[in-house]
Amino acid sequence: MAWKGKDPIPLDEIEYVGISGRKLRLRRKGKLFGTLAVPPQKIPNVLLALELLEGLRAYVGASGIAATFA
Repeated sequence: MAWKGKDPIPLDEIEYVGISGRKLRLRRKGKLFGTLAVPPQKIPNVLLALELLEGLRAYVGASGIAATFA
């Protein structure tokens, strides 16, 4: 996940992504405060973006679990 000039965050390091208050917030694992806070108006289809991020996070997590049993 990357936004403009910020450092990219691997999908498996994302702890929380959602709309909180008036911002789309993303928090990295092990961090107290949000890593990214973007007004939803800046994202053309914010609900689709949330759904895709959750799906990709689940896929990354499932592939990591499958690799431990291989």
